[in-house]
Amino acid sequence: MEAQEIIDIAIIDDDKLFAHAMKANIENYFSSEKIRIKLYEIGELFFENLEINVPHIVLLDINLDSKYHDAVSGMTILEKIGESGANTNVIMVTSEIKTSTAIKAFRFGAKDFVVKNENVYQQVNENLDRIRPTLFKKEKFNLRQLLAKTANLF
Repeated sequence: MEAQEIIDIAIIDDDKLFAHAMKANIENYFSSEKIRIKLYEIGELFFENLEINVPHIVLLDINLDSKYHDAVSGMTILEKIGESGANTNVIMVTSEIKTSTAIKAFRFGAKDFVVKNENVYQQVNENLDRIRPTLFKKEKFNLRQLLAKTANLF
């Protein structure tokens, strides 16, 4: 990874205390690298910025309606990220412990499903270890983008 590259990370969680604690954990974890972390309480705010900046990593909670009761769920956000073709690594970080929810998250493209417990920071760091080597490799082709680019060639 080149030294001048900036790692963009988004944390989408309506629990401000947890989001700030996770931000501090990540800043400590990436202490020798340039990072930019943005916090979002709801997914709608995240999507407003997705057109401008696609983060390398998204930490996403499932239940985002504690403050705004009509907020879109994290699972819907995960699905929309997949539909958008955004090349990002989504890690679900949630209090939700249902196996069926985890399976659904993986089907929608989550890289991992981490339960908020006493090991949450260690588990997120382990995920960051797995993701880090892939962050600045050449963009993977998205089939929809590839088809759109080649449609005019025929």
